[in-house]
Amino acid sequence: MEQRDLLNPTPNYQVQPALPNATASLVLGIIAIVGSFCYGIIGLICGIVGLILANKDKKLYTENPELYSPFSFSTSNAGRTCSIYRDCTFFPHHYRGNFLHRFNWQPHIYPGVQVRTDCNKYHPLI
Repeated sequence: MEQRDLLNPTPNYQVQPALPNATASLVLGIIAIVGSFCYGIIGLICGIVGLILANKDKKLYTENPELYSPFSFSTSNAGRTCSIYRDCTFFPHHYRGNFLHRFNWQPHIYPGVQVRTDCNKYHPLI
């Protein structure tokens, strides 16, 4: 019977490294979404940088998928999705008021609906 060293076992598996920007793209995508609530331009910048990093990781993974772990590719895709979501919702949300004010748009006043005048966005209070 063959003796094995139980205190120092040699693993039979090879650990695949993570993609270099997977975590960074996810963190920037989350910061982009959270930053959109605080100040819009910070969220936009983080979203664009996160999208660039995620696209670099996607290119690396598609060239050699056996070199990198699938989990890190999923992390990079999640960051890419967060960044795309933030970048797509930036312009309609932040420029809606400026666009409508250029054409002197006024809200329709319906009976029983009050319009807030303390802000530049029109939200009916029922």
